[in-house]
Amino acid sequence: MQQSLSNRSFDMKKILTLIFCFLLAVTLFGCTSTDESEAFRIWLDEIVFRVLEPGDIGFNQLYLDAETKGVEKVRVSWPEYSLEENRRSIDLSDQLYEELHAFERERLNEDLKESYDVLDWAFEPIAEEYEEPFYYLSNNVLGAYTGNLSDIFITFYYFNINDRQDVENYIYLLDTLDEYGEELLAFERERQNKGYGMPPEEVAITINNIDSVLINGDYTFLKDSFIDKIGATDLEDSAKKAYITQISTDIDEKIDDFYTQIRDGLQQMDIKQVTGVTLYDMPYGKEYYEALIREYTGFDDPEAYLNYVESLIDTYAIRIADYDDIPEGPIFDGNDPNAVIDHIKDAMKDDFPEIEDVDYEMIVAPDAMADLLGATSAFYVLAALDDPLGDQKLTLVGDYSDSDFLTIAHESYPGHMYQNIYDATINKTPDIIRILNIAGYTEGYANYVEEYSAGYADEPVLASYEKDLNTYLTLNCILSDYKMHYSGEDGRDVLAQMIGVGKDSEVISPLIRQLQLSPGIFIKYYISGAMIKDLHQKVNEAAGKTISDLDFHTAILAHGPMPINLLYTYVLNDFSY
Repeated sequence: MQQSLSNRSFDMKKILTLIFCFLLAVTLFGCTSTDESEAFRIWLDEIVFRVLEPGDIGFNQLYLDAETKGVEKVRVSWPEYSLEENRRSIDLSDQLYEELHAFERERLNEDLKESYDVLDWAFEPIAEEYEEPFYYLSNNVLGAYTGNLSDIFITFYYFNINDRQDVENYIYLLDTLDEYGEELLAFERERQNKGYGMPPEEVAITINNIDSVLINGDYTFLKDSFIDKIGATDLEDSAKKAYITQISTDIDEKIDDFYTQIRDGLQQMDIKQVTGVTLYDMPYGKEYYEALIREYTGFDDPEAYLNYVESLIDTYAIRIADYDDIPEGPIFDGNDPNAVIDHIKDAMKDDFPEIEDVDYEMIVAPDAMADLLGATSAFYVLAALDDPLGDQKLTLVGDYSDSDFLTIAHESYPGHMYQNIYDATINKTPDIIRILNIAGYTEGYANYVEEYSAGYADEPVLASYEKDLNTYLTLNCILSDYKMHYSGEDGRDVLAQMIGVGKDSEVISPLIRQLQLSPGIFIKYYISGAMIKDLHQKVNEAAGKTISDLDFHTAILAHGPMPINLLYTYVLNDFSY
């Protein structure tokens, strides 16, 4: 999973007063194609700081030295959740859509046409009737599987500290945790009143997760991280000592108070949502599920999407049945996640284009952080946009075992870390597109290379078998997910039949619960990933010959990140001789 601290996924931010409004006067004078392209490049650079505010937490993570771009550091604050904020975001998105269409696409350079098409997809207005329900449905901020509670630890642990302003921002975030907690609770009360809130069973899971954090209560990893970072600054020793003393005193109390506040608030909240609710039961829930399918896969027709899912289930059932003499393992003969990364980096050289070397280290998530990460097995935090070869933030959730081999590939080489370095250093993808978090591409690609990387294991047959078995199970979960949230059917039947148990069996109840509480969660990984894999065969057909893995991977990376349907168009065009 790729994490970004820029307010979860792409969430349009209000226009900054310190960024002047870009006027498209250049389009009024019959400019040349070169002028049009140059004006478009300038616009791409400028809109980043209208979408991502210097006061947003994500700005700290994504820009180490924004002053070089003429943007002054300001106080950062926790994200706001309200219909008013959503309205401002929508207004900005609509404004950017209009500005985009003031450019003549056909007069742009070829690489800029791709950027144009991606932004046309990203800024396309949604129907007004969907604005409010989609906002409530996409922001389950206290959710058990997709909420913001784990972001507290991730924010402080990975917060960049380069100067006094950064330290003051860190302290301010700590000091305002109580206000942020009340805002999150108020937003959940609002969701409950509107019919989009968490059901009782999800509230119980969130409370249980918080209790685990509070029982653990060890935030030493945050203190150590702060001490290491402030130690590398140019601040006076006396100032460093004073700040360290303050943080060491405050961090335990303020974080404990925040999680206690959320737990108590949920326990006292009037939970109006009903047990077992799915999107099918909610206003505009089906339309939201259709939007998820369309965003992650490009399928406009839910029936065609369903047929594709069912065909994949059949394909993987056959693959699993064809395995003979599966070795016992281990998948990889090593005892450290960084040894896995080193090994894969060397093994993939003939199959993927070369990129610049970086220093990396995958850490194991501290217990308190892991308690709130739900089903997440690992994650990569996007490196700073202005320092893409710098600090690479990789985290494994839980102690390492050889079964993590492919998960590590997903996050590092040739997955998210490699993918982002390629985007920044070879593609030179505009920053505005890099912060969009186009999940169908980023997670689809990473899941595709996760499966592909089985060939790099010490026991490739075992690695492939375990991945195929996992994919087969997950595809059935995706089918169950569709039936629950889109068709209004009992999703338990699909999994019960696959496993060979009754639909009330405790064997499938954890899976059903996760699917119920996090609609569409697996689509961007497994369906988008399968579509990228299928694209290789379509490329071979278009070219009239077999295209090497290296050439195919180069094409995928050269055009990304973009929605899967656009990726198909551009890559197939490359090989249509």
